[in-house]
Amino acid sequence: MTLTPTFARRVLAAAAGLALVAALAGCVSLFPKAKPAQLYRFTPQMTATQSPDGSRIPISLSAVDFTAGAAGDRMLTMSGDEAAYIEGARWVSTAQSQFEEAVDKAFEDGAQSTRIVERRQSASAKMVMNLSVETFEARYDNGPKSAPKVVVVVRAQLIRFPDRAVVGEDLFRSEQTAGDNRVSAIVQAYNAAVTAVLKDLTAWTDRKATANATAG
Repeated sequence: MTLTPTFARRVLAAAAGLALVAALAGCVSLFPKAKPAQLYRFTPQMTATQSPDGSRIPISLSAVDFTAGAAGDRMLTMSGDEAAYIEGARWVSTAQSQFEEAVDKAFEDGAQSTRIVERRQSASAKMVMNLSVETFEARYDNGPKSAPKVVVVVRAQLIRFPDRAVVGEDLFRSEQTAGDNRVSAIVQAYNAAVTAVLKDLTAWTDRKATANATAG
């Protein structure tokens, strides 16, 4: 039988379509059948009566030093000396980058006499702040089925320019017990712990910076 050009093109197109479907089917079988992880974030809730930006002391924030086990996008838990990550749950971005954003947000919304400037504006800063997050974890002190306690510990150092004098150094700690042994409740406890630490940090920075901004 002789195929007309039009019919031949239809046959070839159908064959190509079947080949593509077969190829896609083969590709799909290569992907692991894993349940996608739920993504979470923490956001501090800050309120304060602020002075205008122009009258607030500019502070440059160095890159935040973060404890290695918790710096990524997985949620670290501790049970005695054993460390593990919560299965099927991730931070929407790394805990370190989220914490740096949280510090910026806390000073923007909650500081009264200080503000964080962008790194490209650091030449205008009167002081530089060094932060080290030493603990950022959920602790199962009462067994794996109990509601864990979220512990956040941050060490802060404030250095004045241009004499580079250390005008303050302190440790900030918050412990918040989750309402339940569920990821959503644990994330709420992280939110509460980060908020408490950053409220104390901004208030401390306001006091130290105001007392030392013009000293030299």
